[in-house]
Amino acid sequence: MLAGHGDRWIARKELAIAGYALAVEAWTGNPVDYGVVAGLRVNDELKIVWRLVRVDDHLRTRFLERRDAVARIIEYRSYPGLPEACPAGCAFREVCGV
Repeated sequence: MLAGHGDRWIARKELAIAGYALAVEAWTGNPVDYGVVAGLRVNDELKIVWRLVRVDDHLRTRFLERRDAVARIIEYRSYPGLPEACPAGCAFREVCGV
């Protein structure tokens, strides 16, 4: 697991991997069953951290459900509102006030 990151962050990255896998599959016609989430950890030293993600049917379905939900928000112009809490690393924390 990528140390220092919460489960929610990992889940979002896994969904992104599934989205990229679906795009590559559509483009090439070849299945993509694995992806890698990689990042840098900087404490006393620079360290590359990574996680292998299996792109299975469950992950693909979760991505497609999320994509469809966002498409409905755009299509019907419905404002989803502010989140209950903002991640500590959010660049827009000071702007939205959450």
